[in-house]
Amino acid sequence: VSVLYWQPAIDSNAHRAIAALMRGEGEAAAETWLRSSRQHLPPATIVVSACLLGQPVSWRGGAARPRLPVQALRNLESRCPWLLRLAGVCPELVLGVPRPPIRMLQSGAVVTRGGGNVTETLANSCKSLVSVRGGVLQVATDATWYPVDGCVLKRRSPACALIDGRSYAHPETLTEFHESPGVFAQHIQRLGAETDEWARLGPLPMADERSLATFPLAAEGSHDATSGAVSFVLAVLQRCDAR
Repeated sequence: VSVLYWQPAIDSNAHRAIAALMRGEGEAAAETWLRSSRQHLPPATIVVSACLLGQPVSWRGGAARPRLPVQALRNLESRCPWLLRLAGVCPELVLGVPRPPIRMLQSGAVVTRGGGNVTETLANSCKSLVSVRGGVLQVATDATWYPVDGCVLKRRSPACALIDGRSYAHPETLTEFHESPGVFAQHIQRLGAETDEWARLGPLPMADERSLATFPLAAEGSHDATSGAVSFVLAVLQRCDAR
């Protein structure tokens, strides 16, 4: 599974307004303009690895180190919940916190460091979080299902990695592996590819916490640490509106 991007047509006014909100420049005017332009539209929903949102769900019981682009998304959601919804998920949470680290195997199995097979448990967890409902890929959050408009997932995670998870030849031989999407990322891509929505609109905007900073940038304007996140939000909103 490769990482594919929904490439937005740039709306200059929306770009400037979102950039202003993320950078703290003229927020009031930007928020007023965005509200008026989206008053009849629902908020877009982004699936985000819960550890990136500061939730202590990693196998060690901690959260991921905060990164500015992800924090910019959190700030935007906090200020404009009518614009953006971040759905924090952790498919590994079903295994407990803390928990033994898991490993993907090239056979398709997923095992714990101690050798326990958690393939089916993790697959069921993925299905409980993201599923196709009414022909649309949706995520469960707060006991409600919402259409998915984009994803920001944890890099190098055996569950969430978009491209750089490790798939091992043998459970106890850590020197033989190739890079692979994590099982949750594979689940999202596999389900999405089967929907009419993806056939019509193409794949979702997807990034990890690193590539979010350099998500395909608009040609106009100055670029800073939040520029990739601005472009990502534009792509997500346009995907949401096109649906």
